[in-house]
Amino acid sequence: MKKKLNQELTQEQIERLINAGASRWTKYERDRLYIKRLADLIGLSYTKYNTGNISSAELNGETISNSECNRILAALDKAYIDLKTNTIYIDGRDDAAEVIIAGLEKYLA
Repeated sequence: MKKKLNQELTQEQIERLINAGASRWTKYERDRLYIKRLADLIGLSYTKYNTGNISSAELNGETISNSECNRILAALDKAYIDLKTNTIYIDGRDDAAEVIIAGLEKYLA
């Protein structure tokens, strides 16, 4: 899924995202901001068993299923913002993508 962001990111917003855990990649005339480490920023919190499996998950304070948490994390893992076109790219189900986009837009507002 790809979606144009409502606003062009300012340098201050880019720096806030980087300080929160995003990583910037600039190469081959591309400028991308990978957001895979921003689960807490979009309101997702979870705990894991020692095996690495999710034991509980919440989104914005509401309990969600472990499988839903896995879908959001999988979509977040490959998500990035193309800073040249101001478009966010998310590989995964649309419902997980919408959660990520809504969380980012709320954070950047």
